[in-house]
Amino acid sequence: MQTTIVAVIVLYAAWVVVKRYAPQALRRAVGNALAALGRRLGWSWLERKCSAAAVAPTSACGACGGCARGKTVPPSAKSLKRTPR
Repeated sequence: MQTTIVAVIVLYAAWVVVKRYAPQALRRAVGNALAALGRRLGWSWLERKCSAAAVAPTSACGACGGCARGKTVPPSAKSLKRTPR
């Protein structure tokens, strides 16, 4: 029983690390695969959750999920002006 509990904890920790640090393309591929598995098994909750996570838009700031997709606002001339301190 103790081995099973430790295995569940380790698997959960691995899942959290992969979910956090995996590239977005890998996360989408896994999400699509899990959605297909849920569809095949008739688990609509899994399909809904995984397909929504796979196509969810990401922001261009913060989580390093593909910064090229976001709209960037060029800095104004006022913010580029050199001012002495």
